[in-house]
Amino acid sequence: MKCCRRSSSSFSKPCTATTFFVSYSSFLLALSSLLRPSAALVNLRAKSFSFTFLDAPARFAVPVRGSGVCGALHTADPIDACSTLPSNRTAVGRGGGSAHSDFILIVRGVCSFENKVRIAQDAGYQAAIIYDDQEKGSLYSMIGDSTGIYIHAVFVSKMAVLAAFLFARNCRLLRHGAHKRPPSMNRQAVELLPSFTFKSSYVNSKRMAETCAICLEDYRDGERLRVLPCLHDFHAVCVDSWLTKWGTFCPICKHEMSSGE
Repeated sequence: MKCCRRSSSSFSKPCTATTFFVSYSSFLLALSSLLRPSAALVNLRAKSFSFTFLDAPARFAVPVRGSGVCGALHTADPIDACSTLPSNRTAVGRGGGSAHSDFILIVRGVCSFENKVRIAQDAGYQAAIIYDDQEKGSLYSMIGDSTGIYIHAVFVSKMAVLAAFLFARNCRLLRHGAHKRPPSMNRQAVELLPSFTFKSSYVNSKRMAETCAICLEDYRDGERLRVLPCLHDFHAVCVDSWLTKWGTFCPICKHEMSSGE
């Protein structure tokens, strides 16, 4: 993934944005830091869709400011970044005036946020993007000692990362699959899947979610939900669009609708 941070004009107040461009499609992910240090937005968009969800900048890291910097997004190995990471040779030794940066994706847990960021910094990365290991967890403004920290760091939800990679996957299929769209279901088949009208009392059910994993909005009384064979539920309008345009699998567990299981 190629990544860029640039100014954003999507808000009425001045703000800056970290924009991650997927090199094989028009898809991009933007982390927009607002004026308040504890509030920011992640914007996932392509030509025909846009989703926005919150992130939380680390209080001990360098804020996202200025006109921007371009770079590449890498996955940590180990993914929790609680032990030494391999040196990022493409980042180490660059001059301070370089327009290119390298960002690293890390899962929450095992060790502190501060420890993860320091290990990422020591490995040569210019930003740490830490995502939650819980599907319904709250976003925390990461706290730690800022002494010696000179890179950016933000905390995002698990669903934000899942959504980013699912859309990137399909954009890549569109680009490299001889310009063919990814496999999809016809609308008649989708309409045959069970649906129901949501009531808040259903949340106590063992398998009932509170939030649609596609649009990341909480369910409201009276909304129509659809249930897939894997028993994951979504807003009907969201999952219908997903199955007819982007793929034949569940956005959460990747169960194939065409498998017949």
